[in-house]
Amino acid sequence: MVVMERVRIKIAGPDTDYATYTGFLWLMELKPLLEEEFQMKVEVEWEKRSDLEDYPILIVNEDKVFVGLPGEEFYLYEVLKGYLERTLSEKEKV
Repeated sequence: MVVMERVRIKIAGPDTDYATYTGFLWLMELKPLLEEEFQMKVEVEWEKRSDLEDYPILIVNEDKVFVGLPGEEFYLYEVLKGYLERTLSEKEKV
């Protein structure tokens, strides 16, 4: 597996949106698990934007990964884990 040094995970949405706020809190809770599993530094950021039509938007290293909020925190973890595994395996092929 290719080791990335760090990954930036952003959630974009209005600062008054409950789902975006919940997603941000979940990301903060998932951060240590992702850092341990993938052996990388994880940066979590809330991009407060009110100009979006659909939100929240989950962005990993500038790639839009998911729109909306999964029903449970564990599902958000699975979305992130799947994306990171695919990205890392693609980098191995290069």
